[in-house]
Amino acid sequence: MNNLKEDLLISVQNTFAQMLFLDVMESDITEIKHYSHILRLTIMEPEFLDLVLWLPLEIKKEIAENIYGKDWDDITDTEIDDCLLEMLNVLGGNFLIEYAGQDVKYNISLPEILFDEEELHESGFTDIYFNAEGKFFKVSVKRK
Repeated sequence: MNNLKEDLLISVQNTFAQMLFLDVMESDITEIKHYSHILRLTIMEPEFLDLVLWLPLEIKKEIAENIYGKDWDDITDTEIDDCLLEMLNVLGGNFLIEYAGQDVKYNISLPEILFDEEELHESGFTDIYFNAEGKFFKVSVKRK
């Protein structure tokens, strides 16, 4: 296993660049007032981890518009949720390859949308804040 935070940073940057055509970099801004979506992916193998993506509305809009190639108002709620969950799935896969290598057996849950931060009240998460071309979001990871 490699460095958890460093591998997550690389995976987020690569996933956003390749899948969403967005340049992201680690941000010094660590105060994001409101999250529109909180998405979680649980990894059971090769190590038990929780991966959480915290998205404010403005970055969620940019992701959905880039994925579907159409205006936000023309995208259904189901399409938005589906593309965000799929994006987290891809991010999780890229992270596992970066972190554990390609020849390792993986077991992950289905990605899920959380509707309340209280579901993540546990401590121990490593948070990385990102700037996606002026829009800010957070990714958290925790060993269980």
